[in-house]
Amino acid sequence: AALLALGGGSWPETGSDGAWVDDLRNAGIEVAALQPANCGWTVEWPAEVIDLAGTPLKNVVALAHDEEAAGELMLTSYGLEGGAIYALGAALRNMPRPEIRIDLKPGVTVARLIARFGTVSQRVDWTSRWDALTNEAGERWRLGAAALAILRTTPPVGTVEALAAQVKDCRVSLGGPRPLAEAISSAGGVPWPELDAHLMLRRLPGVFVAGEMIDWEAPTGGYLMQGAFVTGGLAARGALDLLSP
Repeated sequence: AALLALGGGSWPETGSDGAWVDDLRNAGIEVAALQPANCGWTVEWPAEVIDLAGTPLKNVVALAHDEEAAGELMLTSYGLEGGAIYALGAALRNMPRPEIRIDLKPGVTVARLIARFGTVSQRVDWTSRWDALTNEAGERWRLGAAALAILRTTPPVGTVEALAAQVKDCRVSLGGPRPLAEAISSAGGVPWPELDAHLMLRRLPGVFVAGEMIDWEAPTGGYLMQGAFVTGGLAARGALDLLSP
């Protein structure tokens, strides 16, 4: 019996370079292409946002399709990083035009945001005063530098009501995921139908696989290690059972 735990394709300097994919395919095993998971995504930021690279966007809710993730985002020179976007990786990869929608104030309703502006400010025509409107919103709604920077990449609006709606549904178009070598983990690998209940390859009896060699993914934060430990233990027990007289 042999137990393979060769990792995925991220961080190849650790030895997990995904070279095993071709070997298994040559042996007749179906293997899904390795893709970056738990990774940053590229955005074509204007210079004003790039200048804020390294600034966190805290306590937000991000959405991709019907998937939702709460947490933190980080502005980078190339796009976005952080737990909130990592958790949406699978949903984003399935979108023909990946887009993330950010609720910059998840604990406050649109109506409450509008009320905080006061009735006088709501009657002002802000159409030609986008910077002034967003500055005022930053103070009244306690938006940090990163939130304001992202908000200013959206189409200008002329009313407090429209701006409040934008704060609750701030859309950012994404380019693509960062390279696999930079990702925290990888998606893809050996599909479950290729394995039996003990994680043995059906087409290679006596050969078991575990960890990120299997086509599954989980959010970062301990879940990846737990999944590796569990599949490793299951495969080891399967190998022992196979060898038992």
